[in-house]
Amino acid sequence: MSNWTEEQYQKYIDQGKGKVEAKKLASIDTINKNADLFNNDASTKTTLFDVAEIDNTTDKYRTITLYLSGDPMPKQSYRSGVQRFRDNGMHTCPWSGKLVEHKTGDVFVYKNKNTGRVDVISIAYQDKKYEDRIKQYRIMIQNQLPKDFVKFEKEVHIVKLEFIFSPLKSFSKKILDGLQNKTIIKYHLKRPDLPDNCKKLPLDSMSGLVYADDSLICTENNVIKRYGWRSGIIIELKGEL
Repeated sequence: MSNWTEEQYQKYIDQGKGKVEAKKLASIDTINKNADLFNNDASTKTTLFDVAEIDNTTDKYRTITLYLSGDPMPKQSYRSGVQRFRDNGMHTCPWSGKLVEHKTGDVFVYKNKNTGRVDVISIAYQDKKYEDRIKQYRIMIQNQLPKDFVKFEKEVHIVKLEFIFSPLKSFSKKILDGLQNKTIIKYHLKRPDLPDNCKKLPLDSMSGLVYADDSLICTENNVIKRYGWRSGIIIELKGEL
């Protein structure tokens, strides 16, 4: 215990508190005092936290802006299924060891050599519409990249990332006019959710084209989900050269 804590401890003992309760109250006093010192002392915060700033030197970074048209599509998690036969034929039955007939779409089962049990092959897959959208995005990205562009191999910063959805039919004329004239911002408050589902498809689509891997993205700012007269995704990136 520090001297200050011992004084508090003795104060609570003098008030008739038990030793256990007095020690607990003295500890709380110590925590509160340290918190007050921290909140009132800017130098303490500087010591405890290493506050870093991005080097905005113009010759160190290159900025690029991309537009991906169409309503943003959320990327869902991979689904799981079982392997099935792709045509009619014969296969060895894992239970009897005899040849039996199967039809297209029947589940493929086999005898696991390691466990001795009949097993299935589990596969992970994603709907074709997501694969098609990524292909579309990559074509759009390639068409917008400058001829001298070299993909980023170092740190990448998201300067702006706007997900713009088509207006709803229920919107009033006032809102529609405001969206068309860009005089109002109407935020999108429904699914897909912004943190997990919206960002995955465009970021995956840029991997290997704009940057070597999306793990290079280290900061993001101005991430917005809203309605607009022209749906799509606006992406502004700054990468270290």
